[in-house]
Amino acid sequence: RFATHGDYVQLQYSPLAGGNTDFSYSMWLRVEDLEPSSPRWGATGSLGVVGFTQIDGLTDCPGLSPSLWVSRDGSLQTAMCHSTDDPKFQNEAADTFAAPSDATWTHIAWTKAGVKHSLFRNGEMQSSSNPLAASTTYYSSSSLWIGRVDTFFVGDISDIAIFNFALPRAHVRQHVVWNVY
Repeated sequence: RFATHGDYVQLQYSPLAGGNTDFSYSMWLRVEDLEPSSPRWGATGSLGVVGFTQIDGLTDCPGLSPSLWVSRDGSLQTAMCHSTDDPKFQNEAADTFAAPSDATWTHIAWTKAGVKHSLFRNGEMQSSSNPLAASTTYYSSSSLWIGRVDTFFVGDISDIAIFNFALPRAHVRQHVVWNVY
């Protein structure tokens, strides 16, 4: 567990590199009590949780693939880069946190199995979509950041796990039961 008040962890290599397109992020988050007008939300109004900053060699995709943020309104936001006319896919799970200043621990999981993306809050699916069934998904081979994407996370992150496969729903629930805060 670490507090991410401007601190972050940088993994030298992407744990998602190697050609496998399925993945899962699983973690506990506690967002610091921030006023909606706080400058710590940054220009984007979001806090970077885990992700990348660029994709090597791609100029038409803004990068950040796959990355996860908490928004000022309490929603979770994700970004993936795809080989389509609109290369950046964004998914959102509204009201993931009771309020952006909700200072309780919340378990978050994001899984991707084939073309299906699912976001979970405390073991319950909040959002699921099949955004671009016929496209190729690009993954960054650059360093993975925990506690930062293009903005810093402000709060605490604990028990983060990154898998190069999609966790089944039952396993997502087990992560919640085993590590209740």
